[in-house]
Amino acid sequence: MYNQVNQRVSLFFVFFRVAVLFFLWRGGLILTAFIGLNLSQEYSGSYNHDSEWNYFSDHYLLNGFYRWDSDWYDYIAREGYGTQEGRRAYATAFFPLFPFLARWLSLFVGDRLTAGLFLSYLSLFFGLFYCYRIGLKFLDRITVERSIILLLVFPVSFFFSAFYTESLFLFLTSGSFFYFLSRRFFWAGIFGLLACLTRPTGITLIAVMMASLIFQWFSEQRKPKWSVLFLLLIPVGLLIYMILLFFWTGNPLAFVNAQSHWSRSNTFPLLTLLQAWYSLDFSFPRDMTNIQLAINWFCAVGFLILGVVMLITAWKEKTDIGLPLWVLAGVLMPLSTGSVDSMVRYCSVLFPGFFSIATHIKSDIFYFWLITFWSSLLVVYSLGFMNKFWVV
Repeated sequence: MYNQVNQRVSLFFVFFRVAVLFFLWRGGLILTAFIGLNLSQEYSGSYNHDSEWNYFSDHYLLNGFYRWDSDWYDYIAREGYGTQEGRRAYATAFFPLFPFLARWLSLFVGDRLTAGLFLSYLSLFFGLFYCYRIGLKFLDRITVERSIILLLVFPVSFFFSAFYTESLFLFLTSGSFFYFLSRRFFWAGIFGLLACLTRPTGITLIAVMMASLIFQWFSEQRKPKWSVLFLLLIPVGLLIYMILLFFWTGNPLAFVNAQSHWSRSNTFPLLTLLQAWYSLDFSFPRDMTNIQLAINWFCAVGFLILGVVMLITAWKEKTDIGLPLWVLAGVLMPLSTGSVDSMVRYCSVLFPGFFSIATHIKSDIFYFWLITFWSSLLVVYSLGFMNKFWVV
């Protein structure tokens, strides 16, 4: 899969193709959501925050993109972290870059909620832009575009359009990998630093990239360059957050302590999968919690297997192992918190996995079947999320 191709394609061509895919598939999702919301009802049994998620009066479509964790990011954008009392004690589990950018962009856009939505769409576009450029290093253009489409129709890809961190994290991690693969380590470090300020999984970038470099040095007898030291900028992002937490709350590890409120604890990743397996009701009654547990479990296992296959292939062919390791890290780190909750969402940003899926699908019929199946699930998930169901 990861044999170097080095196709000469202009930036304008990449920009144009990404723009076409972006507007077609995001436009289709928004249109579907608009029609679907008019043909469905909100879930009355859902827990509502103080705002009841009605940020925009008489704009039900816009309100649909602000659900669940969106309220926490809005809370941080509005009030910050502050002391470790009451609700503030739990907010530290959510990293600061996205809500703070939404707050700062609101100075130009008008309000932080619109700014956050604008940030998500802009980040998604440039995240796809970097994914496309990474793909062209290893794959033909058709396979790259199929990968982008698969990412856009992944069943929970509506989070890329919501007041969530998914789009920003995709943008920063794909940008970091693009510059890493291009041997522009300073920018790889800068993007990685910002990724660490976005989500805790960003810290694994340094381990993944260093492992990739060590593998290359031994397999290709390539001497390291001093510029790789710029990769040490990546963990600085986490260090910055810890320093800020010390000044804000008096506890630099407040984000770790907050995990217990979200039913997260340090657990061996495979044990998490085993415990979740035994928790499943295989009679599959009509139960939202049970079916979501099953979907999260199968998604985690699927991407874990995908990462292992990618790694073995890269190891045998002595090509870059960074991308396969990123898939594995993106699955194992969330599993190490003792829960499979939201694993579908966490896997949605693991873009190398979509390259691998597109590469291994040889049949056009199966590819279009997969697009249709995922798109159908995307509609179900999107409407569930917008109608206040806890779907992840």
